[in-house]
Amino acid sequence: MEPASSGKVTGVYGGDRVPGLYMKTRTGVVRGEELFSRPDLERPWRSADKQRTAATIALKEKEIEELLRLCSNLRTELGNAKSDMRFLEYSITEKTRQQLEEKQAEVQTLKNQVDELKKQKQESAEAMESQIRLLRSQAENEALALKSETRIATERCAELARMYQKQIEDVKAAGMREVEFVESRFKARVDELTSELKAVRGTHATAADHYREQEAQSQSMVYKVEADYKERLRSSEQRVEDQRKEYEAQLAKERKDKELALANARKGTEQLVKALADRDDLVEKLKLWNRFILSHLDAFYHGFIAASPSLAVEPMGTQLQQLPELYAPRCILENPETKVAVERIAYRVTQLKQIKDFPSVSDATQQTQTQLHAPTVAQLDQVTERQARLLRAFHELEDRQSEMDATIASVASRLYFFSDNLEGCLRDSPTSVPPPLHDVVFVCLCVPTGRVMWTANTETMRSSMQLLYSALRLKMGEYGCYECYSDDVSMLLAFSDATAACRFCTEGQEWLLQLPWPAELLQMPAGQEERTSGGRVVFRGLRVAMAMHAGEAYVEPSGIPFHNAYRHHYYGTAVSQLVQMCFLAQGGQIVASAAAWNLCVRRKHELGALAAKSLGSTLITFFNSHTGIQERQSLELVQILPMELEGRTFMPQSKVPIPPVSALIGVNESVLAAEVAAVETQRERMRDTLALLQEECNHIQSEMGGLLARAQAAQPHFHILPPSEMVSQMNDLYSVMEKVAIRAEELYGDLQDVAHAQEELEAQARGIKEYFLQQEALLGREADLRAETEAVRQHLEQQLQTHRDKHRADIERLEQTVKEKEGAMRKVLQQFCKK
Repeated sequence: MEPASSGKVTGVYGGDRVPGLYMKTRTGVVRGEELFSRPDLERPWRSADKQRTAATIALKEKEIEELLRLCSNLRTELGNAKSDMRFLEYSITEKTRQQLEEKQAEVQTLKNQVDELKKQKQESAEAMESQIRLLRSQAENEALALKSETRIATERCAELARMYQKQIEDVKAAGMREVEFVESRFKARVDELTSELKAVRGTHATAADHYREQEAQSQSMVYKVEADYKERLRSSEQRVEDQRKEYEAQLAKERKDKELALANARKGTEQLVKALADRDDLVEKLKLWNRFILSHLDAFYHGFIAASPSLAVEPMGTQLQQLPELYAPRCILENPETKVAVERIAYRVTQLKQIKDFPSVSDATQQTQTQLHAPTVAQLDQVTERQARLLRAFHELEDRQSEMDATIASVASRLYFFSDNLEGCLRDSPTSVPPPLHDVVFVCLCVPTGRVMWTANTETMRSSMQLLYSALRLKMGEYGCYECYSDDVSMLLAFSDATAACRFCTEGQEWLLQLPWPAELLQMPAGQEERTSGGRVVFRGLRVAMAMHAGEAYVEPSGIPFHNAYRHHYYGTAVSQLVQMCFLAQGGQIVASAAAWNLCVRRKHELGALAAKSLGSTLITFFNSHTGIQERQSLELVQILPMELEGRTFMPQSKVPIPPVSALIGVNESVLAAEVAAVETQRERMRDTLALLQEECNHIQSEMGGLLARAQAAQPHFHILPPSEMVSQMNDLYSVMEKVAIRAEELYGDLQDVAHAQEELEAQARGIKEYFLQQEALLGREADLRAETEAVRQHLEQQLQTHRDKHRADIERLEQTVKEKEGAMRKVLQQFCKK
């Protein structure tokens, strides 16, 4: 920089000190000639007081200059702020006026759009209602047609069954009469022929002896065959016993192997724990040892280099980087601190290794330095040996650890099947319950809106129903429950004890609240959580309707294949009424008939705390399999709830909307299938009975043939009797035999006619069954169509509600914005008015 005036010198040693030009940098550091002319800097010719006074004066001058600059800046900023404020007020006023006009235009446009949307919504609602009415009318017409066809088919089936039963009864009566007539005639003729055949017995002695010989031979043959079969049976039993012993030995061996594996696992775990503890202890000791060695190596090297600085070396190369990995275990190098210590030790050792020439110093100095700093060769060898022993110990520890890991892995793989949890699960698994046969109490469960929920969200419903059935089936064995039928949304159960059935229903409603339902289900309207005013949870997850009833029912003795298992199905009046009761129940409600509730009240002390409420008398429509028509019967219904869920509220039965898709279609189909299976079983039994009758008829015919042959054989010996009596008796015998043969042929023909009629009835039953299967498929398609329609309707309602909420929120937001703008305009006008 140039001086402020010519002829004068700036700086510390100048005679006249002229302040130089200066420039303040961004960091606040003052640079330039003022460094030499500042009075606050220390001068050698000033005293301490003068120096402090000069520094104080300089500081005050700086503060005054700063304050003056600040005042000037503030005046400038104040003027700028006033001008900006006036411009801002004018711009805000103009902008607010323009925005107000724009918002008013937008509000008017939005109002027009809202009116148009309302008109469109009304038109779409009317169109949707018309479509829904059209679909409902079509579905009702199809349902009426299907019901009429089903009723006609049912009546036809009942009529055919009655005709078939009447024909069977007629055949039985005719057969019985014919058998009685034949028996009476046989007895009379046998008595007559007994006296006549006494004279013939002598001549038949040889034949009797021959017969006895044949009988003895056959008896001996039977004895031989029986002995052979007994021997085979004993050998098979012996083989079974040997296999059983072998299996028991294998089982005992497996148990011993399991115990040995468990012991090995425990022992291995203990050894692993000890090895890990030893490893940690050894690692800590190795860290201390590395620090000790490093400190001594540093002291030795620094002392050595201090004595001879010219011998200092800096080792380089890949060998220095590979030394830690070659001589240190992997577990040591995993720790960064230990790795650095090992690398430093390797570095020092490499430095000492590369030093070859030692300085020639006096013996005393060398001896003193050796005593103070340098270890002996023996000490270095001892350190190397210890380091080698530590390395070997670490390698052995790593080998033992790898062996222990392999042992534990093998033991774990062997114990996978013999784990305690698996044994506990197998031991605590629900036991199979036999189907109850007498005093059966039925329980029907269903999710009323299940079909629609399946159509709306299949994956969520699949996981939810699996969770529901898993929780219920784990408890069925404890309550003596037999599962008759189950599908995607319903289940039919049978109990031998009414109290157990009631407790299963009430406690089941409490279990459902505790299940970990999917989050998607809890967000659906039919699965969301509901609480009472006191904060108690009354609904959460799937809402299952339950119905309990007892009455007349039949069980199919032979199992019907269902879900890869054979299930005994129930049918009858009680089952049909139970299905209709469950159809009337709402989600989360337990409805019991008076018959079932009266059975429960007998042991009311075992039911726990319940809240029972009478629902009055209700007409129940059910299918009567005896008459083949639908009937109606009035039943007293009772609502049952546990005291913890007493806060649940339900709609009256008269106001409950009929769901478009029934959740009990599968149960109805199962009951009808059980009745059809029962009819087929009865038909098979009747066929077996007719086969037995036909076999007996054939046996009678063969006996008659034998009797006729014996009479013909005895005819030559009738010369003992008078000729006239002999001829009359033979004629009577032949006439009786001919009549019996004729009647037997007629009976055989009647049996063949009955067999043909049965085949025709079987063909008709097969046709009816195929018709029922077709109707079942049609009903399934109709149910799917109704479920899809209901899901679409709910989706459209949700979209309409979402649009309503969105438009309402937009209108509220616009109104709030208009209010805010009006408030801002009022404030601006008030400020203008004040000014």
